[in-house]
Parts: sequence; C-alpha cells; structure tokens
Amino acid sequence: MENKKCTRCHKIKSLNNFNKRKGSKDGHRSDCQTCQRRINLEYYYKNHAKCKLVSRRYNENNKDKKKKFRDSYKKKFPEKVKAIMSIATKKWADKNPEKRKAYSEVYCAMKCGKIIKESCSKCGGNNDVMAHHEDYTKPLEILWLCRLCHIVEHKRLRYQRQYRNAYNQLGG
Repeated sequence: MENKKCTRCHKIKSLNNFNKRKGSKDGHRSDCQTCQRRINLEYYYKNHAKCKLVSRRYNENNKDKKKKFRDSYKKKFPEKVKAIMSIATKKWADKNPEKRKAYSEVYCAMKCGKIIKESCSKCGGNNDVMAHHEDYTKPLEILWLCRLCHIVEHKRLRYQRQYRNAYNQLGG
C-alpha cells in the first residue's frame, strides 16, 4: 500500500485516505479526506443559504431521478432501510410523545369502528386522506385532510408561528 502526504495538514497517510481524482498523476486528490471534509463543512456553514437553495433547485429539477434512486436503494438494501426507518421512527416518537399518543388513539378508534375515515374537509377529495390534529391533547378531535391539503395546512400553521414569533420579538 502506497502512502501520500496531504498538502493541507502535511501528514503522511495511506492512499485510501485520499479521494480519487482522474486528473492527478497518482489518481488521487492532493488533500486527505479529513481536510476535505473540514473545508466542505466550513464552506457549508459560511454559505448555508446558497447551499440550501442549490440543493432545493436540484431536488425540484430531478424528482424522477431521485425517486428512481430511492426505489432502487430500497430494493437493493431492504433490511438496512427498515433499520434506518425504525431508528428514525423511534427518535420521532421519543421527541413527540403527545403526537404519538394522539396518532395511536386515532388508529385504535379506527380499528374499533369508533371513527370512520371521511373525505377531505377542504377539497372533498378521497385520495390519501389522513387525520389532522389541531390540538394533540384532544386526540379524537380531528380534521380529515388529503395529503396536499394537509401539507398546505402545516405550511400555513408554520407561517403563522413564524409571524407570531417575529411580532413578539419586535415587542408587539
């Protein structure tokens, strides 16, 4: 195994600590992965808004490509995806116990027949309707919304919260 000196930290490291680069004589970058990662993070923190905008544009312009990649990844590594989703779900449940309790109560009420899924209360659609809670302390007081109306409703609530916070900060 060959070694190489990083041009940034000046440490001698094995070649597997350097990313590949076709244009270089030895086929590897001149800076090690650790230094490269640090530089990338520094750039990201200095240009956070620009990075988010570029990422958002890419995601919007490549929805089909990203969906195709996600689907193929799920097929290729189903156990890994299942484990990651399980961890993410557990983290969410730990962070949001009141929401988790409300969802569970709605699910159980639907299973028992106490609640019947209705059409969207905003647009009247029946496609992918879900329960929306205005107040999680009242778990069975729900508004039935289709996926799109649910997203719009949460954006509206988020905007209201931001507006209220900005107003309060101004001393209003």
